[in-house]
Amino acid sequence: MIVDWMFARCDYSQPYYIDFMADCTELEIVAHSNGSTFGLIVDDTIITDMIAIYSNSETAKSYTKFVFPNKKIRKIRIICSNEFRFNGVVTDARGTVFAAAGKKILCAFDGDSITEGVAQNKHPFLDGYVSVIQKVLDFDVIDIASGGTGFVNPGPSGSNRVKILDRLDKIVSRNPNIFIFCCGLNDCSDTYYNDVEQNINDYFSAVKTQLPNTIVIPISPFNPRDKNYTADWTTNLLQINNCCKIASLNCGFPYIDIINGITYDNLGNIISCDLGGIITGEGNVTDIKTTG
Repeated sequence: MIVDWMFARCDYSQPYYIDFMADCTELEIVAHSNGSTFGLIVDDTIITDMIAIYSNSETAKSYTKFVFPNKKIRKIRIICSNEFRFNGVVTDARGTVFAAAGKKILCAFDGDSITEGVAQNKHPFLDGYVSVIQKVLDFDVIDIASGGTGFVNPGPSGSNRVKILDRLDKIVSRNPNIFIFCCGLNDCSDTYYNDVEQNINDYFSAVKTQLPNTIVIPISPFNPRDKNYTADWTTNLLQINNCCKIASLNCGFPYIDIINGITYDNLGNIISCDLGGIITGEGNVTDIKTTG
């Protein structure tokens, strides 16, 4: 059986998922030959053992083959890296492919590299908090987070990235059930800090206006305890956190304050034990340490 989804691809540099059910003994993932890599999860287990991979120069397609021990219905998830050009699947002659069962809660995410899931020596698509939430709660997930960006900061020069407000339309167009965002860490330098409060207010207001039926859960910027950060940088971070908290509560959103270890409900009531900040180690998302 051949199922052809022509040139499905991602708008941003974040992974996206393709879910379906397959009843087969052989499954081939078809992609454009110059596409990026992918991961495969079968019945919630990561599969790394492929039988073969080959290319067809005439069609510019590559085929990655997996063989299962028996024929039965399996839940398939393809984890597609950035710009992965997915062309479809091929099964054995008796195989069938059909849509994933049931409608799941759609949860969207945005933010910086913490949410994007970039990390050295770790699988960027499986080890971030977005993937943990997706797996534990079995949500459908949209993650358009963009490393290096912030409420003001558009990201590294020449990266073609944009600040978080300029990506909001991508979330609004999907009308998610839940929207979680974590931003502000990259606005701590003096280059961006002077404009951050207004940009925070603009973003929270836009989210409230444009996603009226969505459960919105803002998370404070993370607080990397890296010795390389200056006292001024840390002071700016704490003020950004305070601005986010005020904007969140003014909009009637809850607020998860990671820096101080406090969670507020949408009425401003503390609903967690005040045990202090949860981050005690050093390093950051691209320089993982084991001190915390």
